[in-house]
Amino acid sequence: TNWQVTDTVRAFANLAWQDNQRESVTATTLVLGDRLQRTPKWQFATGFNVDRPLTDRLNLLANFDYSVNSKHFVSPQNFPETETGPVDLFTASVGLGIDENRYEIMLGCKNCLGEEYFNQALPFGALGFVTIYPGARATWTVTLRARL
Repeated sequence: TNWQVTDTVRAFANLAWQDNQRESVTATTLVLGDRLQRTPKWQFATGFNVDRPLTDRLNLLANFDYSVNSKHFVSPQNFPETETGPVDLFTASVGLGIDENRYEIMLGCKNCLGEEYFNQALPFGALGFVTIYPGARATWTVTLRARL
């Protein structure tokens, strides 16, 4: 859902639930587990965008969003060591728009608080180890954009 809070501020919020259980026991569920891989039961996101004139040629631009995914498995087999979450991520940016936002300069971050999580795992139970692939670390950005 989106809301126009003021002439210069928009906000949004989304909530999702999905049934990630497999309903019947089959050879597949015995091998792969009874919950779908990378399918959190709950997801939530909220945030806002600002586009506010400062002068005739300059606009303040800002974006902020927060999202959370509930616990979920990142391997098809549902091994306990491949469960991750909940995962809370913050993303933000602030900058200037020039000439009706034809040109933009933005400073931003993704995963701003450095949440540690993993988004993939390859379990090798027979060999006694699990290979974990971490999620994206905190990233700081400078963005220059031109609309021609």
